[in-house]
Amino acid sequence: MAVALQKTNVTIGLVGPYCAVPFVSTSASLVTRYPKTFSRDTIDVFGWSGWAFLNDAVISMAISDINSRPDILPNLQVNIKRFSSCGPYNPTANLKYNGQPIGFASAIMTNDIINVHKDVIAVVGNDISSVAIPTAQILSNNQIPYCSLYAGSPALSDKRIFNYFWPDAVPVFLKSLGVKQVAIVVQKYSSFLLTSQQFIRNVQKEEIRIVASAHIATIITNEQIEYAATVMKRVSARLIKVHKLKSNYFLRICSEAMYKLGKLGFKGSSGIVWFAQNAPNPFYDPLKGI
Repeated sequence: MAVALQKTNVTIGLVGPYCAVPFVSTSASLVTRYPKTFSRDTIDVFGWSGWAFLNDAVISMAISDINSRPDILPNLQVNIKRFSSCGPYNPTANLKYNGQPIGFASAIMTNDIINVHKDVIAVVGNDISSVAIPTAQILSNNQIPYCSLYAGSPALSDKRIFNYFWPDAVPVFLKSLGVKQVAIVVQKYSSFLLTSQQFIRNVQKEEIRIVASAHIATIITNEQIEYAATVMKRVSARLIKVHKLKSNYFLRICSEAMYKLGKLGFKGSSGIVWFAQNAPNPFYDPLKGI
């Protein structure tokens, strides 16, 4: 009779702006109470509470799937510990969080992960670059892997300093889906151009071709949309990524670009898949269709 092997426990740290999520309790940076059920009465899908909660939900679902499937990490039980990169719950953080308080993540959170909760072997998060940079440097110095999707600073690509940091999981995700080529739409801001160039380098490492790149300004005009459509029609890419458009305004300009290009035929019924970070604010009533 086969003897069942005892599972080995490992712990993954989830880090992010949990200070924006209602009903969260913390001890130092460790989240000791967390709402497991989504409610629109408390979670704002377009605010930082939604940003933290929905990213947490996706990561938690992935880990749950890993634990339930013996073909992925057999005889391994992955546990979760959550750490707030911005302190205890702050009701103003949902709309006004900007990385404050400065130094909490690097002084309190990283110390908790490294010196207090020593069972944490890796960290996954969604912090902005100003928070992720010091966190990544300290965790790299202590050889703790750290993956953060939203941190887009080109500085984080310096593997001499951030040798245990992965700033962009999108290329790996696209490769896992079998994507061979992609087109991108990017805003003509210097910092966003740098992050789009970093994205291009990363997807090329995964042997994914960038077959078209359309640059648009902050204020979208019909001429820009027609230009982007002309660029996209020259290639056969079915996946289009809208990349890093300006801060909170990105959420609207992203959906505006997708909507207007959709009106020109770049939509799901034509075999097009749009890919964007965060949740774009609605530009047009989706119930009316395109």
